[in-house]
Amino acid sequence: MTDEAVGNFLAGFLAGDPVAGALLDAVRRDPAVLDALADHLLVEETLAAWGASARGGRFADEVRARIEAEPSADAFAAAVLARIGRRSRRKRAAMAAAAALLAAAVGLAVWRPSAPPPARITGSVAVEWSVPPPSVLGVGDSIALDAGLAELTFAGGVTLILEGPTRVRLEGESRVRLARGRLTARVPKGAEGFRVDTPNSEVVDLGTEFGVCVGDDGSSEVHVIQGRVQARGDDRGEFVSLVQGRGLRFGAPDRQVEAIESDPARFVRALPGRSPTRPAFLRWSFDEGEGRVAGETGAGFPGGPYPAALEAYGNGAGPAWGEGRFGRALYFNGIDAFATTGFPGIGGNDPRTLAFWARVPADFETHQGFGMVSWGTMQPSGAWQLSPNPWAREGPVGRLRVGTHTSFAIGTTDLRDDRWHHLAAVMYGGREADVGTHVLVYVDGRLEATTAKSIRRIDTDIRSPAARALGFGRNLGFRGGPSDRDRFFRGWLDEVHIFDAALSAAQIRALMETNRLP
Repeated sequence: MTDEAVGNFLAGFLAGDPVAGALLDAVRRDPAVLDALADHLLVEETLAAWGASARGGRFADEVRARIEAEPSADAFAAAVLARIGRRSRRKRAAMAAAAALLAAAVGLAVWRPSAPPPARITGSVAVEWSVPPPSVLGVGDSIALDAGLAELTFAGGVTLILEGPTRVRLEGESRVRLARGRLTARVPKGAEGFRVDTPNSEVVDLGTEFGVCVGDDGSSEVHVIQGRVQARGDDRGEFVSLVQGRGLRFGAPDRQVEAIESDPARFVRALPGRSPTRPAFLRWSFDEGEGRVAGETGAGFPGGPYPAALEAYGNGAGPAWGEGRFGRALYFNGIDAFATTGFPGIGGNDPRTLAFWARVPADFETHQGFGMVSWGTMQPSGAWQLSPNPWAREGPVGRLRVGTHTSFAIGTTDLRDDRWHHLAAVMYGGREADVGTHVLVYVDGRLEATTAKSIRRIDTDIRSPAARALGFGRNLGFRGGPSDRDRFFRGWLDEVHIFDAALSAAQIRALMETNRLP
């Protein structure tokens, strides 16, 4: 019997037609029919289970659209269309009974259609695995993420975002154990009770979004971003209820509990969407090698081109030409050299990528760490500025810093080694975009786990009278007064690119290696 014939039989059975006897006879005559029937039952029951899940609506719509677009859809497909998305317990029970009846008729153990797997890996950014995990995860599976970001989606609709380095294990269909690292959990209505265990604490969701982190010393923290959770440090103790804005720290090894304020900026709450293959871009190659203008080439942005004028404060000489990573480059002396353009920048919380090569001297001084590339204003949330971090009080000195003194993310790689490094900052926008949770920092093609963040909503100002257009080598706070001598960058810049999209990790690596997108 063909697979199509088995599908027709099952479609009739589900519709209530008197075909059970004939179907049983076919199973007894041909064992292959049983295998085909089992496959059909598994598909039907899995669709029903997905239809009942939090993400089932989108899934059902996609399956329905694809089946309806197929001109050769058979009777089984038609039955799926008729049943997809239905959530009746009676009909699901009928499916299990049908499977049991067929198994009993051929003298086999009762077979039941498999439920959807507990979790799947549904997204990733620049991941590096100790051991690559399967895309479909079962209870008992572990994830060893050395670097990057990974998204796990559970059958009940719970989404976890892991930030490497992280070690996590699936302990159940709604329970994980975080041994090290950081995760963010988003739990939809109907999936309450999701649990995260750490070496010294338990966190139970009550319908919320929360972050959990475990340090190398075994201490752990829970931060409630939205909603409410319960947490405790002893499996025999009483749970403490936490609401938005609150958190707990559990010491190691004594499990001493300390109340803390929630810090959402420490947790990545969303991954970027799919990157366009041909985004609009601007490019300053600095390959002229002479003169006082650096040309701009690119495509897609209105109003261009936007050449850069090489300037100096006071009687200085301005930027100097030198050898670059690709061709020629510009050297900024940290005293008076800078460059200006007419490009206003990308404003608001629109997605963007800023990527370039930089070389920071080993004898770099902190007052020379401002404004490699910048635009906007110094008002809260108004700036978009990249520089080596000059302030030890806010994070490790010399690491790539995105933002200003009121809102920033700081990377982990020390740039002060007199070598060329490829730097990129990706902001992927959205209604709740902020510096702490929607900015990715790459150094030499590798995603950095930013060590310091300050949360503030991104709203880059390119429209007010005080807004400054894109510039190189000078801090946005420069106003020309006597105290502004320490507002210039010292080092080399080459191949500056600006894109109107959040580039993927693969695109950033290609840009680093070939100086163009794939």
